[in-house]
Amino acid sequence: MSQSMPTPIEQTFPRIAASVRAARGFVVDRLDSAGADPAAISTIELAVSELASNSIEHGHGDSFCVAIVIDDLTMWELTVTGSGKLQPRFLDPSTWRVAEHGEESGRGLGIVQSLMDSVEVAAHDDEVAVRCRLVRQGSISS
Repeated sequence: MSQSMPTPIEQTFPRIAASVRAARGFVVDRLDSAGADPAAISTIELAVSELASNSIEHGHGDSFCVAIVIDDLTMWELTVTGSGKLQPRFLDPSTWRVAEHGEESGRGLGIVQSLMDSVEVAAHDDEVAVRCRLVRQGSISS
């Protein structure tokens, strides 16, 4: 018998700089109320900050969406979805790297890839979604 995935809790934010802070607060509040450990909260807070910033800087449209899935047994899942076209080189998260010293940009996706246990990118028409998972300490992943 397969266990169904918990329902995501999501919120839509306007595509403005102040929304990065609001998205962090949304995720931190949900994780804290679910009893997440401080290390997991900090890790996912940084990931949502980077992904929300990218959605604002590189996307278009009026808003982006942040969803968090809280699986009490195995993991935390974060998805940030926004409008925009993704360059083909960004479709494979295994190629994401943190920018070299002195480069003006390019750190965000590499940071997300290095922090999270898995990262997936889905691009369809004019929508890009980045889904990240962090395995809970002590859980067994399949």
